[in-house]
Amino acid sequence: MKTVLVTGATGFIGTAVVRQLLEDEECVVHAVTPSDDATLPTHKRLKWHTVNLLDEKQVDSTLATVKPSHLLHLAWYVEHGKFWSAPENLTWLSASLHLVRQFAAVGGKRAVCAGTCFEYDHSTTEHLTEYGSPLRPASLYAASKQSLYFLLENLVKDLGISLGWGRIFFLFGPGENERRIVPYVVTTLLRGGTAKVSHGKQIRDFASLDYVAQGFVKFLLSDVEGAVNIASGQAITIRQLIETVSQIIGREDQVEYGAISAPANDPASIVANTDRLKNEVGFSRRMNLHEELENTVAWWKEKADSKLMDP
Repeated sequence: MKTVLVTGATGFIGTAVVRQLLEDEECVVHAVTPSDDATLPTHKRLKWHTVNLLDEKQVDSTLATVKPSHLLHLAWYVEHGKFWSAPENLTWLSASLHLVRQFAAVGGKRAVCAGTCFEYDHSTTEHLTEYGSPLRPASLYAASKQSLYFLLENLVKDLGISLGWGRIFFLFGPGENERRIVPYVVTTLLRGGTAKVSHGKQIRDFASLDYVAQGFVKFLLSDVEGAVNIASGQAITIRQLIETVSQIIGREDQVEYGAISAPANDPASIVANTDRLKNEVGFSRRMNLHEELENTVAWWKEKADSKLMDP
């Protein structure tokens, strides 16, 4: 049996990862949450731990009790609109370094941490490769993530663990923050409003929550080391993405392109090369973007309908 500790287990990606891990009968999952919650899911192979990951004593106590063989570290400061330059990034860099070192100290063997596509230099329009594309983080968030990876890479031999680094690109799915592009467009159109967006010419690599969670689990349970892009490898413009969502809802005429300005210095293209994910990790699922957007729209519609039904 594999004893897996998951941080950020109640987050957007973490909730889906926990579900995926529980589908493997060889995994016992220990999920970390920052606060008690009676609505957390239950399972015979799932145990919840209320832990402040910024408190080293709580971290040490939990690791000593659980003695996990595998660690999937997803937790970080991700307050929407604030995390790019927040000083909390440095706090999480330090806390994450301590977490992985203590994981090794209690006998852990395999750790995978979540990185970001924003570690890369985005001046190129070529697909980004883990060991061929240059790195140039342009925010404190990305620089902190990159620094953690570099530090851990130089420590793994002394720590005696296998280390993986999963770079996340763009994703969508049930439970996403409503201020992000897909849920913003979906919820606005479902309410009968007009979605005001930029020109949408930016090319991006979008993947569904379910796809990314499956990719992380496959990566964690493999022996592949180093950085791996956890992405679809499919290029799509933001406009094409929005057009697909609006067509699914049947409100194509209620999207106003160019109504807001695109961010300054917005990269023209951010798309992953997924050869390592497919050929080394062995995760080769082809993502059906239209179908998974349909599932996402259906989730938001059900949520909206349930609110209307509430007394």
